[in-house]
Amino acid sequence: MKMSRVLKNLSKYSPGIRNIFVVGDLANTCQASEYTEMMRLFSDTTLLRKGIRSTYIRGNHDNFKKNGGLLFDSIVQQPRHQYQIIQGYPFISISSTSDAFRGEKCYDEEARQFLSESLADAAKNFPGKPIFVFNHVLPINTIIGSMVNSGWMAYALLIDEILNTYQQLIDFTCLTYYIIL
Repeated sequence: MKMSRVLKNLSKYSPGIRNIFVVGDLANTCQASEYTEMMRLFSDTTLLRKGIRSTYIRGNHDNFKKNGGLLFDSIVQQPRHQYQIIQGYPFISISSTSDAFRGEKCYDEEARQFLSESLADAAKNFPGKPIFVFNHVLPINTIIGSMVNSGWMAYALLIDEILNTYQQLIDFTCLTYYIIL
């Protein structure tokens, strides 16, 4: 399996990797078995060195079924949105919260409020430092496929106004990839 090889290779890096952000689409078709297998792989210390912290973020495939949020909560067992301080830097992650695979409410009011409050706190408490944000949906007009008129990408506008307020923000976003720190 490819993911097993990926995790083994990540464990070999020197200096050692401390954090991995899994930025959405944890399960391709939102099945309990997909979440269970992902969690099994990431907790297997023969694959991923003990002590590497993984943060999981829901993407649009994690909304493929209406019970996607419940599956995430019960199997992944992490908050949907997180504000972490890692090595003296703020890291904020927000999950897609739509109850539809492709819906214009990708980030509900709770997610947007969490992002706004966390960014304000990070800007206040970490002046002059970058603020790292992780989300699944591509920011508007950043790469091919993220243009406002590209259909389902248009719902990212809900957070663009929030993100554009902070110049020190570094946004990590991707579809079905892992970000490793």
